Amino acid sequence: MMRFICDSMLGKLAKKLRMLGIDTSYQNKITEEYLIATALNENRTVLTRKTAFIISNKDVPFLFILDNNPKNQLRQTVSNFKITKEMINPFSRCISCNKELNRLEKDLAEGKVADYVLNTTDTFTTCLSCGKIYWPGTHLQNMKRLINNIFIGSDEQEAHTLD
Repeated sequence: MMRFICDSMLGKLAKKLRMLGIDTSYQNKITEEYLIATALNENRTVLTRKTAFIISNKDVPFLFILDNNPKNQLRQTVSNFKITKEMINPFSRCISCNKELNRLEKDLAEGKVADYVLNTTDTFTTCLSCGKIYWPGTHLQNMKRLINNIFIGSDEQEAHTLD
């Protein structure tokens, strides 16, 4: 199973990888020493935009991310590591803290989500670490579209979609 750690310049990429269900460590203030130590201790591959990291790399596996655009960064990562749609588990990790999500019974979401959400949604997941609650809202279609574009390409999207 792939495990990544993103440098401080790649927060949006980290969230997108987590959205795919890929274990991705990220902190917005991180030293190069911490990045390397974490990569070595947790068997992670470093994703970086810092050219200095390439020069000073200390035998840590890494990928230099070429683009500033998070969607293109995701495309590069998926392509480089030959990640297939079958290898991912979308919406299974907290995009905030990277922990695995757990099912949350609807009655336990009461008082923690807006009344409208509670009245119109039956499926909830939660992060036991940070307490964030997720549900299939309007943003879900946009995320599914992004996943389909990354793995299938926009031309074939109609024939094979993530459901």
